[in-house]
Amino acid sequence: MSELRKTYLCDGVGNPIGSLNGAINVHNAGVHYYPINDSFHQHTATSTTLAVAAAIGDTAITVVSSAGIVAGDYLQLISSSLIESTYTRVLSIVGNVININRPIGNIHPIGETVVKIIIDISNSAGSMASPQSYKITPASGQVWHIERLSLQMSHASAGYIDSFGGIAALTNGCIIRKYNSDGTYGTFTVWQSNADIFTDFTNIQFIDRAGGGTTYGTLGVGSFADIGVTIKLDGTLGEYIEILIQDNITALSLFQIKAQGHQETA
Repeated sequence: MSELRKTYLCDGVGNPIGSLNGAINVHNAGVHYYPINDSFHQHTATSTTLAVAAAIGDTAITVVSSAGIVAGDYLQLISSSLIESTYTRVLSIVGNVININRPIGNIHPIGETVVKIIIDISNSAGSMASPQSYKITPASGQVWHIERLSLQMSHASAGYIDSFGGIAALTNGCIIRKYNSDGTYGTFTVWQSNADIFTDFTNIQFIDRAGGGTTYGTLGVGSFADIGVTIKLDGTLGEYIEILIQDNITALSLFQIKAQGHQETA
């Protein structure tokens, strides 16, 4: 009787590669990882620390000082090895207790840094000489794979393909680039108009004021996977993706961009 032998395909560390109905999964970069949904943001000079450890499920945090923080602000909890990439919005403040709009997802110890951040890029009065920078950066020890970007704008005038949102096309442009661990930058694009955004995203919508709204909107989403890549960010190496605003875009009512993907895990 002949001996029946089985062969298994394994990854680089010896884990068997699974299959679904006989179809072998040879590339699992987009599954079985923690999701990343991070807004490009800018840190402010307002920061404090936790006076009481924050537990999983808490909807309030107690800080050493709440000075400079008001309802509507966004906060980032930062440690040397952890960043909660979905930021908390302040609902109300009683003394040094800050009520937030979602449950905490991780344990944060006493003394951890709490920073007020800006996620609305429309606050930027940038220029070529003084561009405004908004970043997404993993914590040390984390590796993120960014698969797509999504954006939303609100503006008082209707948006067209030759405008930027609902304002005039930019003179200098909005740069999206990756900072590499060797000190170089990989520039992905420069946006001066909605046409530039469409060229990169291939998906942009202009929203009118139907239904009694007070503002127009521009929405867009683009996937790096469509061009065959994901953007790998190694927090230990200090890598990040950056948006540089080189024009005054304060005439926009709102401008937010998110990076979405997953965290690499063992």
